[in-house]
Order: sequence, then structure tokens, then C-alpha cells
Amino acid sequence: MKDCRLTDKYIKAISASTKLQFYWDKDLKGFGVQVTPRGIKSFVVTYRATGHQNRTVIAKCDFTSTTGARAKAKKILVDAHEGIDFHQERQKERKAPRLKDLVEDYFEGHWTTKAPKSQREDQKLIYSHLLIGTRRKCVFNSKRLTEITRNDVLKIRQKLSKTPVQFNRLRSLLSKMFNIAQENGWINRNPVKGVPLFKEEAKERYIPMRELERVFKYFRACEGNDLTFSRVALLMLHTGCRKGEALKASWDQFDFKNRVWLIPNTKTGDTKRKNFNHEWSEVLQGMKAQSNSKYLFPSNRSHLQKGASKDAHFTDIKNFWNKVRDALWKGTDNYSIRIYDLRHTYASVLASEGV
Repeated sequence: MKDCRLTDKYIKAISASTKLQFYWDKDLKGFGVQVTPRGIKSFVVTYRATGHQNRTVIAKCDFTSTTGARAKAKKILVDAHEGIDFHQERQKERKAPRLKDLVEDYFEGHWTTKAPKSQREDQKLIYSHLLIGTRRKCVFNSKRLTEITRNDVLKIRQKLSKTPVQFNRLRSLLSKMFNIAQENGWINRNPVKGVPLFKEEAKERYIPMRELERVFKYFRACEGNDLTFSRVALLMLHTGCRKGEALKASWDQFDFKNRVWLIPNTKTGDTKRKNFNHEWSEVLQGMKAQSNSKYLFPSNRSHLQKGASKDAHFTDIKNFWNKVRDALWKGTDNYSIRIYDLRHTYASVLASEGV
């Protein structure tokens, strides 16, 4: 051990020995340089905190100046005097949660309460934009949650500027996840707060009245599974229900006497009432008389998913709807009409009738 006035020039002149050497600064007690037998020189500080004597490496001498290391050592010594152990704080920092930990916590908690479709959408957003690729590379690199800032989120916003709707969904997800991090005590402030959403243009489309008769004519010509799918679409048109509500509909939900359909477990968590007219009531009762399933639209065996029960319902009519679009509207503006827009068509018809 040697006491000296440490400077960059003095440290550069130090030669390695066969043993670990220490050179202590005369101006700041506890601050020094250690030199390994291999010639590696590092700034160190010795301090006493929480009843223990500690020595910790500040940085290698090649990476910082003596002045910078001395300032760091002084702060460590002041903190130690106030009972703050630099070594313990560094260990806590190294163990601080990162985005992967937050994602894991999210999947084990809030995510499990969401509907299956919402769960799939969350997974797609997370693995497309946050933990990317087979190696799950973090979009924030190796930053801890406490190091992620509003500017980091703004960079994602800029990157997704050409897909504004996707960013808006991702922003909502991130905001929820960081709120959870706050509740866990992992961060003090949500870095998503203050990041603006992109303006979304409303795209509420519907089938023009003049096209509805062509749609009904196409449906009347359907056979086999397409006949079933056409009835799913008609149920949406007549009641304004969601696609999933129509596909999952079961006979015990229908009150034919009062012509009411009670839809349980909706997106909002409440039971929803849908009325239907006398003509549609007769159609439904005719379907029920020919059915041996509890579902309105039972799937045949070729459509059953692995592990599903024998009495199952269809899960989508996407392919059927694509056939409808190809047959009626290919090459026209109406080709962009989605299955979901059948609900808008229902609302449009009601509005035109003054309801």
C-alpha cells in the first residue's frame, strides 16, 4: 500500500507487480487505485456502511479520469456516512426488473382476465414490437424499467408512424403494463404518460341499401356449410350482434314468445337483449326443429378443433365472407366491407327507418 496524490499522469506511470497493489489518495481518504499482476488498473473506494467495511470498484482507469472517479468516490463516501451502502444499492440495481419481467408479470396477472381474442392481440403486439424475434430481443435493449423514458416510447411512436392504429393499440397496452409496474413498486412514473395517440379516421362502413337485395339473393342460393354461414350473417344483419355472439349462440338464449335473444357474457360483462321480428322468429324456430345441437350453428366434424367436444359451434365465417365479396363486389369500392360492418348495416337500416 502506498499513499500518494493520485493524478492521471501518476497512475499511467505505475507498473504491475507480482502481487495486487493499492495506491491511496492523500487528498480523499478511502479513494485509491488497485493494480493487478496483469497490469489492470481500477479506481476503488473503501468505506464503512451498515456496520461493515466495504471496498468496491468504481471503474477501470482506462474508462474514466481521476477527477471523475474522485467525484464518484466522494459521493459514495458521503452516502455511506448517511447509511447508504453503495454495494447493496448496486446489487439492487442489477436485480431491478426489466421489460421481460414486466411482460411475465402481465401474462400471469391481468392478461388472464381478458377474453381469448384480446389475449391473442396482446401477444401479437408484445412479440411483434416489444420482445422481438425468436430470441425475444427487447425494444428497449437492456434498460431496466426505471431507465425507460418517455423519449424511448416516442421512438416507438416514430417507428410505427405509418401504422398509427397499431401504435395506438400498443400504446394502450404499454400504458396498462407500466401502470402495473407502478402498482408493484418497480417504477415511480409511467413513461407512456404524455405520449400522444395518433388521430384515427373513423371507418364505419356498411352495405348500401341498393346492394342488400343482391346479398340476400346470394344467401338464398347457398347450400351446405355456406347456408349455415349465410344464416350467421343474417342474424348479424337482423339483430346487430357481434360475429362471436352469433357463432356462439345457443337455443336456450332465445325467448320465442317475446321474440328476445338474451346474450350472456358480452364484451362489457353484462347480459344483452336483442329483439327480432316475427319473420326471423319463424326462421329460427324452423332451424331449431331440424337441429339436434344446443347451438344455432353447430360445426360438422371436419371443422372441429383438436380436443373439442362433439357438440361444437363454428368459430369463423371469414372464408365464406371472402366468397361473398368476390362474387358481388370484386374490383369495386364495396370490396372493403368487413364482416363486422354487418352490424353497421343494421344500425343504418334502423336509422333510415327512423328508429
